[in-house]
Amino acid sequence: MDSLTFGSRASLIEYDLVVAQLATRAEDLTDLYGTFVDTIYPEKMQARANQIINGRRGAGKTHLLRRVEGRLRETFAETGILPVYVNGSDLSQKINIVSSDPITVAMAIYVQLMQHVAATIRTFVADLNQAKFWDRFLGGGKSQHERSANTIAAALDEILTSGQVRCLPAGEASDESTTLLETSANSSIGASVKLDPRTIAWAVKAGTAAEKNTKSSSVLTRRISGEVVLPFAQVSLLLGRLLQLLDDASIYILFDEWSDIDKDPQVQPYLAEMLRKTAKSVRGMYLKLACIPGRTFLATPITEDARNPIGLEEGDDIHADVDLDSIIFSGESIGELVPFFMAMIKKHVGEKIKWVRTATPELFDSFLTSFIFSGTKPFLELCHASGGVPRDFMNIYRTATTQVSNAAKTGQPRRPLDVAMIRIAARSVYQSKRASFSGKSTSQPLQLLERIYQEIYVKKNSFYFLLSEESAENETMQTLYTERLIHRVPLNFFYDPTNEQRYQYFQLDYGTAIDRLMSNAANDAYASYETSTWIKLGEIGHRFLGHGLDDEVARQKVALEAAITVLFDTAPSRLDINRRELIFDPINTAVAGLRASKARGRGKHRRG
Repeated sequence: MDSLTFGSRASLIEYDLVVAQLATRAEDLTDLYGTFVDTIYPEKMQARANQIINGRRGAGKTHLLRRVEGRLRETFAETGILPVYVNGSDLSQKINIVSSDPITVAMAIYVQLMQHVAATIRTFVADLNQAKFWDRFLGGGKSQHERSANTIAAALDEILTSGQVRCLPAGEASDESTTLLETSANSSIGASVKLDPRTIAWAVKAGTAAEKNTKSSSVLTRRISGEVVLPFAQVSLLLGRLLQLLDDASIYILFDEWSDIDKDPQVQPYLAEMLRKTAKSVRGMYLKLACIPGRTFLATPITEDARNPIGLEEGDDIHADVDLDSIIFSGESIGELVPFFMAMIKKHVGEKIKWVRTATPELFDSFLTSFIFSGTKPFLELCHASGGVPRDFMNIYRTATTQVSNAAKTGQPRRPLDVAMIRIAARSVYQSKRASFSGKSTSQPLQLLERIYQEIYVKKNSFYFLLSEESAENETMQTLYTERLIHRVPLNFFYDPTNEQRYQYFQLDYGTAIDRLMSNAANDAYASYETSTWIKLGEIGHRFLGHGLDDEVARQKVALEAAITVLFDTAPSRLDINRRELIFDPINTAVAGLRASKARGRGKHRRG
C-alpha cells in the first residue's frame, strides 16, 4: 500500500474487520506456519531427547508443535526426523471402553496412539515415494529399501488399526489371551491387572493383506488361543527397522494436550510409563509432551511402599526444556513483549491482508501506533493487560477493536484505541475467564481469588503479590494460574532472611483491577461533590428561596466522569510498597474447603 492510501478510512475498515475475526486458537488457524512468530523453541525441540513443553492454555503449545511438525516434514531429508503429531484429548475420545481403572484406560489410549503412529508413518512413507526420496537417497530407481519400507509401513498400519488388541497377562509366552474389553471388565470387579506394552499383541486375520505383509516383513508372529498375533516386541522391531531404512531416522512423538488425556490424572503416569518403555524399545524415538503446569503428573510419587515410581521422571527420563510462560510480563521488562506481539499481529492480520503482509516491520509499527492505537502507551497497556499470554492478548485486542469498529459503523470517525478502551476490553475478557467456573461463586478457586483480591488489592492497592514456593504449589492456586486468573512474574524473587523463605512474584489478572479502579474514583468524586463549599452555598441559597435541591443527576455525572477519567490517567496498581506486605498465604481455615493439599507429585524425583 502506498503512502497516499496508508491509514485511509477504507484501509482502517478492512483492517478492523480482519482483527475482529481473528482466530485465537491454533486449531482455528488456516495458516499455522505463516502466522507463527519465530522463537528459539523450534530449534530447541529438535534435540534428540524427551522434552516437556510447559505452558498454560493460550500460551501457544499447539501452534508450536504444529510449526515444529511442518518444519521437520519439510527438512526430513536433511534432519532425518520423522514427526508424528497427536492430540491427547482426541485420543481419549476415541477409546471404546468405560473403566474406572487408570491402568486399563491408559492402555486403551496407548493403543489409539500406536494406531495413529502407524497410520501417520504409512502416509509419510507414501509422501516420500511421491517426492522421489529414494532416488536421491540411493542414487535412482526403485530399490529394495523402498519396497521394504512400503511393506513395513503397510503392515504396521493394517495390523495396528484393524487387528484386535490382545492382552497377555502372563507374558508373551502365555497360551491365554484376552481382549482389552475383557480386561477392562475384569479390572472393574477388582481383579489385579498389571498392563505393560510388552504384554499386548495384535491379532492378524488369516488371508488378509495384513497377514501377507507380516510374512513378507519377516517378523515373528505367535499362535495363541488359535489366533496369529503380532507381539509388542515385534511392533517395536518393525518401527526400528523402518527407521533404519530411512537412513537411521528418528521419530518424534509431538504429543499435544497431554494434561487432558483423561479426567482422572492417575492415568497420566501409567501412559507415561508405557511410552517410556516404547521409546526405550525403539531406537531413535523421542517424546515431546505439551503439558499444563499444575495438571501434569508424569510419574507416581515415591512412598515407603513404592520406592520406584511409575512413569517419566523429570530430570531423568524427560526434561522441561521449553517454558512458554517465560515471556509473561515482568515489571522491569514490559518492552521485551512489544516486538513479539507486534510481529504476532502482523503475521495474523497479514494472512488476510496483502498490504499488511508485505509492509516492512518499521512501516507496520508506525501504522499501528499512528492509526490503530493512539500512540505507544495503549499498546504497552495491551501487553501488560494480557499477562504475556498470546490468547489473552488476541482476545483483548479483538474485543477493543470490535468496540471501535461498531462505533464507526454509525458514521462516526474511527477512534484510535486508547488506554481506556484497552482497560475496558481487559475487564470484559477477565469476566469471561472467570465465568469458566460456571458461576459457582462458592467454588474453591473463586473463594481463593476473592481472598487475594480483598487482602492484596483492596487493602494494599496492588495486584502484585508474593507466594512461597510451597504456596505456589497449592492445588487451588495452581487452578487459578492455569485458568489465567493470576499470572507468574518470572525472574523476580524476594528472599526474606527472617524466615529464610524465597518468594515468587505473581499478579492478579489485569481485569480484576478495572472495576475497583472505576468504583473508587466514582465514590471519591461523589463524596467530594457532596462536601464541596460551592454545593453547600448552593444548597443554602435554594433553601432561602424556598426551593428543594435535587442535584442527584449532577452528582452521578461527576462520578461517571471521574470513573472514565481514571481509566486514562491512573495506574491500576501501586509499586511503592513493602514487599513483606504482599506475602499471601492460600491456607486459611476460616474459609471452608480452602485447605487444599499440596499439588500431587510431578515426577521430579529419582529412581532408587
